[in-house]
Amino acid sequence: MAGLHATRGELDWALDDLEAQLPALIEQHEAPDAFWEAFNAYAEDIEGDASQVDVDYVRGRLHDMLLKYGLRRTHVES
Repeated sequence: MAGLHATRGELDWALDDLEAQLPALIEQHEAPDAFWEAFNAYAEDIEGDASQVDVDYVRGRLHDMLLKYGLRRTHVES
């Protein structure tokens, strides 16, 4: 975003979109490494768009969506 951060509404839209795609990502990527690579690609883009104020909010939403599927994100690129 060239130095600009997404608004909370834009972050929510991106997070809602990722959450809607999550069942397909799980189904399409049977190998855990392949799933996490795909999920983290989306998640890290969203986190990268968040301001310092919103990054914990984004990570909380990511955590909650994964918990719904019994998943836990253990490694996040910084």
